[in-house]
Amino acid sequence: MANKIVVSTLLLTCIFSGYTNAETAYTGAVRKVDLPLVAETQFNPKQALKKSFEASDLKGWLSADSDWFIEGTVTHQRLRCASYELGIQLGKVSPACLNVEWLTDVQYGTRKKHCNSATLVHVGGGEMPELRNILKDATCVKVVTRCTGTCDRAEQ
Repeated sequence: MANKIVVSTLLLTCIFSGYTNAETAYTGAVRKVDLPLVAETQFNPKQALKKSFEASDLKGWLSADSDWFIEGTVTHQRLRCASYELGIQLGKVSPACLNVEWLTDVQYGTRKKHCNSATLVHVGGGEMPELRNILKDATCVKVVTRCTGTCDRAEQ
C-alpha cells in the first residue's frame, strides 16, 4: 500500500510541477535541430542583448527585448497537402548543445501550407516575454519543424 502512495505522489508531483514527456512536447515534429547561440557584439551599452543561431538552411536571432526571428527552408515530400510550422525552444548547457536543460517550451513563429512536394522558405517570429530574464543564460536553441496533415513522420 505504501508503494502505491509513493508512486501516486510522484506522478502527481510530475504533473503539477510542469513536467512534460519529451514525446508529447514535440508532437508532430518531423525535424529537431539543436544549435549553439552566439552573442552578437553590442556597440551601444544601452542596446538589448541579442543572440543568433545559424545552420545551412536555418537562421535567426533572439533579443532580450523579448522579440525573436526565424528563417528556414522546409521541404514537403508528398503530393497531398500538409501544414508546417517552425518553432524554437531555448536551453542552457555547454556550447556543444548536449544534455541540454530546456528553459522554455517550444514557441512556433511560422505556419505555411505545402503541396506537391514543395520546398518553401518560412520567415517569422514572435514575442517571448521570458527572454528578458533568461536570454543571458541561454546557450542553445532547438529549432523544431512541426507538421499536420499528410506528413512524412520520419524525423530528419
